[in-house]
Amino acid sequence: LTLLQVWERVLLALNAKDWQGVLAWEGRATALVLDAGDDEERAQILDVFAHAHMKTGNGARAAAYLERKVVCLGACQRFRDQGWGMFQVATALQDADDFAGARTWSTKARDLAQKHAFFETECHACFQLARQDVREGREEEGVEGLRHALTVTDFVEDEQKGKLLVLGILDNLVTALLGRPGVEDGDLESLLCRFETAAQADSTRVPAREA
Repeated sequence: LTLLQVWERVLLALNAKDWQGVLAWEGRATALVLDAGDDEERAQILDVFAHAHMKTGNGARAAAYLERKVVCLGACQRFRDQGWGMFQVATALQDADDFAGARTWSTKARDLAQKHAFFETECHACFQLARQDVREGREEEGVEGLRHALTVTDFVEDEQKGKLLVLGILDNLVTALLGRPGVEDGDLESLLCRFETAAQADSTRVPAREA
């Protein structure tokens, strides 16, 4: 088969959500990337195989493709997509239990997002870093990070995505503060009130609390 025919079969499998069907052509992935016309095409190809690996539970393999995708997006100066790609790498590494790697890439995503005012990416990256801090026992840093992420939600361009982020962050923030010494009751009450108000205003599912 020609590379064009291979890519057509990959896309058919992708559209059918046949992830194993996508990965059946992984042996031709390198050739497809090398044959691509430009960095945007290369990024698209890498993203397809990364997505298939995420769907089949191989976060480490997905991260390897996503790291290459990030490089391609930077080369064609698609910095918003590059920042989100960095966050995707972090998420894939977290799924693979590589928490040190996840922290590195979340930090990269946050820094790039802050430089270019990509608020949604910044919020997601800060949220992920803060949850990791709490999970690893750095509660003070985690709470500070959650408060910062909550502030950034005010600037997220997509209103619906902003609402979901508010709900998730508040849920994690209240949980982190409960039982902590020195936390004022008024602070908790204010956060709980904001959570209830946000939940009532939104009909979508509340993001699950992270264990």
